[in-house]
Amino acid sequence: MTVLNVGSTSQYKTISAAVIASNAGDTVNVAAGTYTNDFLGIYHSLNLVAVGGVVRLVATVQPPNGKALIDEGGAGVSVSISGFDISGVAVGDGNGAAVRYEGGTLLLDRDTIHNNQDGLLANSDANGAIVINASYFYANGAGDGYTHNIYVNDIASLTVRDSTITGAVVGHDIKSRAAATTVTGNVISDGASGTASYEIDLPNGGVADIENNTIQKGANAQNPIAVSYGEEGNLQPGSSLKVAGNVFVNDGASPSSTAVRNASGITADMTGNTLYGWKAASAGPVQVSGTQSPATRPSTETAPTPPTPAQPDTLILTVSEDAWNGDAQFKVSVDGVELAQTYTATASHAAGATQQISIAGNWGAAAKSVGVSFINDA
Repeated sequence: MTVLNVGSTSQYKTISAAVIASNAGDTVNVAAGTYTNDFLGIYHSLNLVAVGGVVRLVATVQPPNGKALIDEGGAGVSVSISGFDISGVAVGDGNGAAVRYEGGTLLLDRDTIHNNQDGLLANSDANGAIVINASYFYANGAGDGYTHNIYVNDIASLTVRDSTITGAVVGHDIKSRAAATTVTGNVISDGASGTASYEIDLPNGGVADIENNTIQKGANAQNPIAVSYGEEGNLQPGSSLKVAGNVFVNDGASPSSTAVRNASGITADMTGNTLYGWKAASAGPVQVSGTQSPATRPSTETAPTPPTPAQPDTLILTVSEDAWNGDAQFKVSVDGVELAQTYTATASHAAGATQQISIAGNWGAAAKSVGVSFINDA
């Protein structure tokens, strides 16, 4: 497995060039900055990691494939994307996405995805799995009701955790047809001006676990229901719905507001939730217990602060060489553990030049011992 570096002083100047050059299991480290119309097709296992700050992927023209800024995945493929800000995707059919999932396993970790026709649009894969961790989705949707912040078709599992999902334009904040959907520890909201329909829509049921979220309905919402389950029928096998420990806030004006609507024939479990301003806690077959409905509402964030993108630890080596039988090649170790990649120096020591080599890892805050050993020394 190889680490490929992208940046103005790196071997690869565009992310797409590094992706094309990569092999399955490689990592592409991308230097912080803005990359405009750098469209990516990722069809083998790969890790994309922002280094030194946020990587902004911006589309100002239609993607060449008519799909997405990042089109990724396939059966058995595993892709992770960390620390990216992705925006601006629009296509003629109104269904352009920041990230288009084609199958396999996808991790979106501390990414910000906004102002696209779709944020994440996922095709079906019976064995597929998607995890969204500590990310920020906002203002995605074409305004037609068919495009959403997050839209996942029939996959094995979707997990959304510790994220902020807000302000979908007419569509839903989260729409999932997955066999299992887990939504925990998030802020899912319309804010003051959002026009979303449902905050969470699970039209084909599935094993659904919605816990410990703050879910807010705004005054401009298209629909008085926050969570909708099973309204299209054709339920996933073994479907069940648990809604527990959430705070539901209704800042809308609708007299028929309902926190959870269960349109399936399955009895849902709604336990330990706190509701502010709702006409009804639930509709349909729902067992409700431990619900509180205080008179005073909490203040709600109209513009949630996006999570800080996670950055790996970064080791920066400043090197130069006196070449002998070709450029100097060397290995790097951290606390005695040798890294897989072989590095090459090209800057001439005799000419007074230096170069920086940036290496991403996960080593923690404690002091480390770094070793450099040349493999083609005289």
